[in-house]
Amino acid sequence: MKDNYFKDIQFRVITHRFKIYNGSKIACSETNSLEFIRSGEIFLEDENGTLKALKAPAFYWIRTGKKFRYVFAPDAPRGSITEHLYLDFTGPRTDRMMDALDALFPSGVITPADPEEMGKIFFRIVKLYRSSKEKHHAEIAALTEMVMALAVNSSKVEKSGSGSDALEECAEMFRREPFKKYDFKLLAAKAGFSQDHFRRLFRQRHQMTPKEYLLRQRMLRAVELLENTNMRIKEIVFSCRFSSDVDFSRSFKKYCGLSPKAYREQFRKERNAQRGSLENQR
Repeated sequence: MKDNYFKDIQFRVITHRFKIYNGSKIACSETNSLEFIRSGEIFLEDENGTLKALKAPAFYWIRTGKKFRYVFAPDAPRGSITEHLYLDFTGPRTDRMMDALDALFPSGVITPADPEEMGKIFFRIVKLYRSSKEKHHAEIAALTEMVMALAVNSSKVEKSGSGSDALEECAEMFRREPFKKYDFKLLAAKAGFSQDHFRRLFRQRHQMTPKEYLLRQRMLRAVELLENTNMRIKEIVFSCRFSSDVDFSRSFKKYCGLSPKAYREQFRKERNAQRGSLENQR
């Protein structure tokens, strides 16, 4: 190879395709990869079951050795097509690229600050690769660095949003509908985070994990029902969507320090004592 400056980066596959991803098989990446969803929507699932929402325009990357598969968006119309551009490459320079992206964007996926420009660069790379990857190696490598530059420039946009709106939307949803069944993995993906990162950010903001926060909202509702209604414990268990009396009692005792029955008895005793005190004052 004549261009020694770029000898630390080798390109294996560069392509542009339109595809219906509908539950592909688990694959193990043999190279590092930069990828761009230009139109459509799909989910990327890793070996731990963590989902990343890839809703166009979405730029993401996959490291060598990572296991993954594409999952069809559950609410997407049947037959939806995703426009996907990507380049697979190897070499020390590509490892540094992966390290830089992971450090800047822990979620593993971003919305480019200038998606049109990113699309143009990817198209140019694909065209040169199809023409002659050996002849145009230096230019392809230089354009790949431009893709990286666009991604790095997007860090300002990523940090300014920092997911705070998505976090608060989830918290508000938990407060509004605490008895609804939630898929935390899917919520994280829709917010643009890995499940672990979403959990960490949520805990930083609310001092508890999403699951703990949701449970707390259910406990608050259970307390209201115990204090202000004559509903039987079994009815409250059903209303608050607990799996069993035992599960509810254990969770409630952990939250309040008393069993549901003991809490209701103590509350009524204290309320009657307060009423008696007020009547005596009169």
